Amino acid sequence: MGSQALAQRDISGRLELVYVIAATIADGHDALIVGPPGFGKTVVATRAGESLTVTGTTVRRITGSPAIAPVPLAAIAGLIGGSIGGDLVGAARATLRADATNVHQPTVLIVDDAHALDEASAVVIHQLSTSGDVRLIITVRAGANRPPSIDRLIDAPSTVRYDLQPIDRTEAHDLLGELLGGQIESSAVAQLIEWSEGNPLYLRELVRGSLKAGVLSRHGNVWRLVDRVRPSAHLRELIAARFTPLQPAALDALELLAIAGRLELGFAANLVTEEILESLEHADLVVVHADGTRLFVDVAQAIVRDLLGESIGALRRLRIFRTLAQHATSFTGSDATDLQSMIWHLRGGVAADPAQLLRAARIAMQANDAPLGAELARAAAQLTDDVEPVLIGCWCLSQLGRHDEAIAAAEAALVTATDPWAKAVLHQRIAEELWWFRQDLARAEWHVGVGVGLPPGPWNDLLQAQRGVFAILDGRVSDALELCAPLSAHAQPGVRFVAALGHALALSHTDSADTAIALSGVMFAEASAAPSHERLTCDPGIHLISQLIGLIYAGRYDEAAAAGEFVHGVALSLPGPQPRGWAATVRGFAMLFSGQPADAVQWFTEAEADWVDAGLSGLARWVTSGLALAQVQLAAFDDAELSLARLDAYDASGFRLYAPIESLARTWLALGRDSLRVAAEHADEAIDAAMVGGATALLALVTHDLARLNLRLPAKRGLGEFADTYGPVISARLDLTHALLDDDPDGLVAAADVWEQLGAPLFAAEALSAASAVYRRLGRARDRTACDGRAGMLQSRCGPVVTPLLQGRSSAGPLSARESQIAELAGSGLSSREIANRLVIGERTVESHLYRIFVKLGVSSRDELPAALARCV
Repeated sequence: MGSQALAQRDISGRLELVYVIAATIADGHDALIVGPPGFGKTVVATRAGESLTVTGTTVRRITGSPAIAPVPLAAIAGLIGGSIGGDLVGAARATLRADATNVHQPTVLIVDDAHALDEASAVVIHQLSTSGDVRLIITVRAGANRPPSIDRLIDAPSTVRYDLQPIDRTEAHDLLGELLGGQIESSAVAQLIEWSEGNPLYLRELVRGSLKAGVLSRHGNVWRLVDRVRPSAHLRELIAARFTPLQPAALDALELLAIAGRLELGFAANLVTEEILESLEHADLVVVHADGTRLFVDVAQAIVRDLLGESIGALRRLRIFRTLAQHATSFTGSDATDLQSMIWHLRGGVAADPAQLLRAARIAMQANDAPLGAELARAAAQLTDDVEPVLIGCWCLSQLGRHDEAIAAAEAALVTATDPWAKAVLHQRIAEELWWFRQDLARAEWHVGVGVGLPPGPWNDLLQAQRGVFAILDGRVSDALELCAPLSAHAQPGVRFVAALGHALALSHTDSADTAIALSGVMFAEASAAPSHERLTCDPGIHLISQLIGLIYAGRYDEAAAAGEFVHGVALSLPGPQPRGWAATVRGFAMLFSGQPADAVQWFTEAEADWVDAGLSGLARWVTSGLALAQVQLAAFDDAELSLARLDAYDASGFRLYAPIESLARTWLALGRDSLRVAAEHADEAIDAAMVGGATALLALVTHDLARLNLRLPAKRGLGEFADTYGPVISARLDLTHALLDDDPDGLVAAADVWEQLGAPLFAAEALSAASAVYRRLGRARDRTACDGRAGMLQSRCGPVVTPLLQGRSSAGPLSARESQIAELAGSGLSSREIANRLVIGERTVESHLYRIFVKLGVSSRDELPAALARCV
């Protein structure tokens, strides 16, 4: 019948495989389930047997085991009784017939771990199968040696094979959601998949171990890993058991590979005999794979490497590093091998070439391995007066959150530096640390100001460009344009790349996002191709983020979402929270600004945690303001209030760019709490915050939102600041605002068409809902019906959103859309916690909604909800 590969999935996916296997048996075939240890072969076979039992099929089970394999026929003793030496097949057949509940159907025999059967038992099972008396569900460990009779069963034409594959990210996310009962941060999913390598058993045990160790914990509605994963005691025992049969020489070789990392096979053979490597490969403890024309050997699993590494003492580790370093001359030539060689020299205490150490530090920095980069850069800096290892070390220390050390190292180098370019770069490095992480704006501005006393020259342009970047972060968009625009085509790459960042961000926040996208694209390409020694001031990643921000402000939401997803996937593979924080931040704002608040909540929640981990309170405040604004549009007012309370604890010094979003969130919340006066005050704050720095795009967004809230006076005030011709997104916001304030139904329909084309269905649905209300007052029933229909279809694409303009579009009578959703979930039997986890809101928010639902529907318990909802249809 051939081989069928089907990935094992927990819950729905695994049940799918169970039913497929049950159908295979019902069709008169045997089923073979193959997979590595821990992939759930036994679970799938057992559930398939249970599903067949329900249909009246008799199911028996035997299990192979190494413990009883030396005893012939022990595995099938329950089938043959005392007939040892007689007609074994006949005895087994008689037992099966006696047990059968339906003599017209073959009995199904589950043979679990068939590879561990003794040959005599395997022969009897094979003969039972060929006689047609039984159908078999067989589980076999991948790669295991099997009795010949089991091989004959596997190769039989009537056997259908199912290979269990490692679970993928989606399947792991579902399994983790079931295990933890809530949303789990995507970076935690990535780490757990990496460590478990898609093995469901390992995944469960890593979750249990990490929970017990406290490194997997709940933060709000999201589960996060706050440190590396921890295996459970059971998983440690399973892994350790694989080392027990090893001879001392084989264990020494495995320890060497665990310390060394991936080695070229020829190099490894100089240290370990080929026979030992073959024995380790046979035990599935090492793997050999090709990279081009070269063969490499490595420890088979990361978890094996880590657990083995923990057991190696300091002296043994030092001896291994020295052995590796002494043989490393035959192992160089590529970035990876040169990096490994320097690690071995450094950690083995073997003298190394300063130039090679510096090159290795560059490689580590480019790979975002900050701990290793800091270690190598420090060693290189001790052997040379070059400022580059100091700068690499500062960057790596900053990534590790060791900001005082980074500042101190740069200040020490500044004392002895004589080259003006070196001095300028050191001043810039110190200023960035002070601004971003210490929020000591006065000292930061001094380091990039004219007062540092550098002689006239182009190096001063680098400091000016950095002042422009600080200006955009602080919301002074006009200042950023003035400082950075003249320098974004500078002849010196470091100046050009810094200035282009400030220039592009300023363009995006005015009304020139397309120009910003083009500029960031050029800088990204140029920075990606820059020599390694220029990467400190030419980071391509930040220009990619700038490009994504431009896509958002240009209204190219689908492109921004797709690119953001790609960048986030890459960021998950990088160490440290900053790459993940930027990726989640741009994904959150893409969702928020295109009217998808439910998705925005997920990404802002992750971004906030990442920025807190990174010690960047200014950026944490940005995303938390976005989170609160998304939450209020879901009517999750309690959650928004908690978010704003956290926001108040984040220092905004130097990071006031998104102050308008913060005030806007407070405006929505005040209206949700029925405080019109407070809402009007915050509305004015939002307009002022956008106007003071010249952030035209943010002013248009604020004005649009105030019209959505029917705050007419502040919305008109915002409109009064616009008089020119603008790009598509600002024009769309202004046109919709005008139509809302003028009660212009035709203008609202036209605005809806534009927003639908831009990929923002929420704003289109709101415009059509508002148009429907005006048409109703005008008695234009046909137009009203048409708008209602389109608004309904668009709203269905928006998720669980609740805004004033959509409040009249409830399918459950007096309930809002969110209330209707919660009522249906509660009526289906879900608890408040389960509803909160599913909708990514707080449990208190669910309870508040249920209280209002009970009052509106006139019920007093959840059991009455289904009938009450039916009356509302």
